[in-house]
Amino acid sequence: MAIDTIHSEAQLRYLKGLSPFVRQFTTRTWRAAEFPAANMLSDARSVARIYAATVSDVDVVRLLDPSTVESMTVVQTDKTPMYGLPSGLHIPADRSFYMSLGFMRSCPPMPMVGPGSFGHPGSGGSIGFADPDAGVGFGYVTNLWSFRDDSRAANLAKAVRSCLG
Repeated sequence: MAIDTIHSEAQLRYLKGLSPFVRQFTTRTWRAAEFPAANMLSDARSVARIYAATVSDVDVVRLLDPSTVESMTVVQTDKTPMYGLPSGLHIPADRSFYMSLGFMRSCPPMPMVGPGSFGHPGSGGSIGFADPDAGVGFGYVTNLWSFRDDSRAANLAKAVRSCLG
């Protein structure tokens, strides 16, 4: 039995033992609900496509004007303390997330394609983002939540950066 299979079986056993609150994430009611900024269910192609359409034409459709993208991606948080933590609480710079209006920006713990990239991670290692300079969208989803340090999305983003030069 492969280590990933063992890990997946362990995840399933773990999820089955979780509270009713967490188990409800797999119900039809939960999936049909609309929670702003949470519970998006999608496939990687659709995530990449919608992000791409924010920064370039996709089938002759561009969702946002470049000036809107520029305005909404201005970093709103201090890049040193995470989410404006009070002084005295220090998060190392390599662990700080940069937030714009509704999106995370490319930063040390979540590198995307370039410094202008914006997007957001999801549960279990999923992520979607766009890069206005490269005109690309990126989507990565997982079949199961990862309860360990999972570098697959970061490795794929690194490969995209490499391909774009």
